[in-house]
Amino acid sequence: MARQQTLESTTQQSSLTEWFGGKQKKQAVVVVPAATPDKDKDPHKPPPPETDSTTDACPPSEHAPSRGASRPPSPSPPPRDEKRKKIKAAGSPKAAAAAAPRRSKAESSSKAPKSTVKAKGKAKAAATVVEKEDVDMEDGERGVADESEPGEDDSGEDDVEERKAASKSAEVALDRRDEMDVPGWKVGDPVPYAALAKAFALIEATTKRIEKTSLLTSLMLLVIQRSEAGDTDSLLRTVYLCINRLCPDYTGIELGIGESLLVKAIGESTGRSLQLIKADLKKEGDLGLVAMNSKNMQKTLFKPKALTVPFVFSNLKEIALSAGHSSQGKKVSIVTKLLAACKGEEAKYIVRSLEGKLRIGNAERTVLVALAHAAVLAERERSGKKWSTEKLASRLEEGASIVKSVYSELPNYDVVVPALLNAGVGKLRDECKLTPGVPLKPMLAKPTKAIGEVLDRFEDKRFTCEYKYDGERAQVHKLADGTVGVFSRNSEDMSKKYPDLVEQLPHVGSWLFHEGGFLSLNNTVHQKNTETFVLDAEAVAIDRATGKLMPFQELSKRKRKDVKVEDIQVRVCLFAFDLLYLNGEPLLHRNLTERRELLRQHFEPVEFEFQFAKSSDSEKTEDIQTFLDESVKDGCEGLMVKMLESEASYYEPSRRSVNWLKLKKDYLAGIGDSLDLVVVGGYYGKGKRTNVYGAFLLACYDADSEEFQTICKIGTGFSEEALAAHYAVLQPLEMEKARGDVKVGGAKPDVWFEPKVVWEVLTADLSLSPGLHGSAGTGITEIEERGISLRFPRFIRVRDDKNVDDATGPEQVAEMYERQVLAQGGGQKKKKGDGDADDGFW
Repeated sequence: MARQQTLESTTQQSSLTEWFGGKQKKQAVVVVPAATPDKDKDPHKPPPPETDSTTDACPPSEHAPSRGASRPPSPSPPPRDEKRKKIKAAGSPKAAAAAAPRRSKAESSSKAPKSTVKAKGKAKAAATVVEKEDVDMEDGERGVADESEPGEDDSGEDDVEERKAASKSAEVALDRRDEMDVPGWKVGDPVPYAALAKAFALIEATTKRIEKTSLLTSLMLLVIQRSEAGDTDSLLRTVYLCINRLCPDYTGIELGIGESLLVKAIGESTGRSLQLIKADLKKEGDLGLVAMNSKNMQKTLFKPKALTVPFVFSNLKEIALSAGHSSQGKKVSIVTKLLAACKGEEAKYIVRSLEGKLRIGNAERTVLVALAHAAVLAERERSGKKWSTEKLASRLEEGASIVKSVYSELPNYDVVVPALLNAGVGKLRDECKLTPGVPLKPMLAKPTKAIGEVLDRFEDKRFTCEYKYDGERAQVHKLADGTVGVFSRNSEDMSKKYPDLVEQLPHVGSWLFHEGGFLSLNNTVHQKNTETFVLDAEAVAIDRATGKLMPFQELSKRKRKDVKVEDIQVRVCLFAFDLLYLNGEPLLHRNLTERRELLRQHFEPVEFEFQFAKSSDSEKTEDIQTFLDESVKDGCEGLMVKMLESEASYYEPSRRSVNWLKLKKDYLAGIGDSLDLVVVGGYYGKGKRTNVYGAFLLACYDADSEEFQTICKIGTGFSEEALAAHYAVLQPLEMEKARGDVKVGGAKPDVWFEPKVVWEVLTADLSLSPGLHGSAGTGITEIEERGISLRFPRFIRVRDDKNVDDATGPEQVAEMYERQVLAQGGGQKKKKGDGDADDGFW
């Protein structure tokens, strides 16, 4: 009661008014559940830290490494790196909680005000949009929980916790093997799809990360034990179906069938009319549930043959590969055949797989950990020896670290899974290493808002500043046979989009070597011993007449495939900034100084075609500021600041690391970064905007729960031409109802869209919004909620280079808010090491 009275005091209300500038209109809100309606409103009171709740085939690649290939020893990423900052929201049995960075006792006892995001509990809920009569823009709400990376003093404690979690997961996995089993499944039999469906149902029913991991471990352990010697396909196909893929990302083979085709197939297989199925879909919002219910209502004269994983996998792949005029009918026929053989919940997950989203809250990192644990447990059982609890926990932790590390360097299950089964966890690094032709997920940078923040982070360490070019990330691979591949940040093959880049890079057959030096065609000069390589670079549009760099929008005008060199109006220059592989040797675990030296030794710049990223190694504030001003003047977004030496400068695939910082012109005085959000709804325009959408509902993507969480409504930053272009792209994606994996909250757009388009959005700043309480309209929780507001969101550009899965996550929103609070002096400076958590894939 005393706390409530304090919050209601005139002084506190005055400070809140000053904090938010007295502005409450046009704010998009990410809601954070609080403990009770009238408690915990103090934005300067940090909550206690919360334990992270991290979730998560095609023919073998022709570029797969040989089994006997050796590799230099490489350090594993520390287990505690797996812990990441999270946003939790209220949408399950418990309300969401947000953890503040850990502080010393001295800091905890300080009376200085501290601001942070606060909530209660561990479970998540969707970000929701609350529509108010006096607010002309909806406020996207989502619960937030933020766990900071512990400091170095806590590393031992973290290791113990990781081992405990791994040991507990393994115990549960062994205990639940019988529950995961299917009657009649014997050694050598194909994996029953019923086992997979059972596992998916149990995973969908829980929000606990350890339980999800243990269930997957049980399933995979059974698959390993029931497979004949030499059979690696059973586990490989099971893994692919668990992550709802058929091949590695870069092959371009994807699942995803239109709703109308699936509705037709469900009707044909169950004998129900399309009108009834569409009515059920409008009611349920999940076509998988509609298929399951329709199938269970159907009476059959004979028992269909049980579905198996190989059968389902091969048919899904046939659907994905179908093309041509008769492909639609062929796809419907295959889906009908699959649904006709479904029992129980199988139809639900087959239809969801075909839609492209399983929606069971099963992140890929969880599958990787379960795969490692299953392999370790299988090795233990084959050894016939009893391991102590400590030894088992240690092996499980080490196994998970090895599998994740290897997969980050070689993201190809076609190679990793067979190697894991044949060579074992201990020798996996020797069997699998970075290979040209298999793109890695790129290393990403953390945003920073001031040069002083950069100097604080890199204190007493050598670093370099590079231009941050306004282009498209390009990972360039050259294979021994002369093949050149260009891949995007999400592993998409862009070779057909950038044939000019491929032409500018040398082919083995076009090189002319002689003893005295080096020579090549296409004017691209390389030293004669550069045979294979992987470059990390930026493809930037350039005016070759003036040498002026052009904005990213010029690149976005290109078609995504079938581009002819002679038709290209805007040429591209490749700016290389890192060398990841050279002549058979991965360089990920060499420091940046060495990698940069090798890059410059083996490549020579060619004007307007191939250049090194412009850099400066000065550590003086005034020099960095001058270099930043130069970058902006030269048409760049700002600077990238990177560690040069020690293990901190190693290249970390799939990770957004504090060892790379980005300093962009757009957010030197803003929130610290733009957001990449998914368009999920539209509002019809008025006046000049009649006949197009005048505003849009946006969502971020929570990879852990596989959900799109609505976060804001946006109506600024659009020209009339842009609105017309957006209408042309989005109108074909209109849906009668929000897709089942979109958490709607109180949002009521005029139309819903299939989540496929990503936009980059900038906002003035983030702030707490104490005037927007409650969960009215969310239908999720009765807990009082407080939100983070995006003030005046503004459209920047379409992100064609990003999939919806690459959209900004909830944890990034929380981190942006924390950084802003610290920069504005709203809280004490963090203890060194706090908030420096690396995140990304792991």
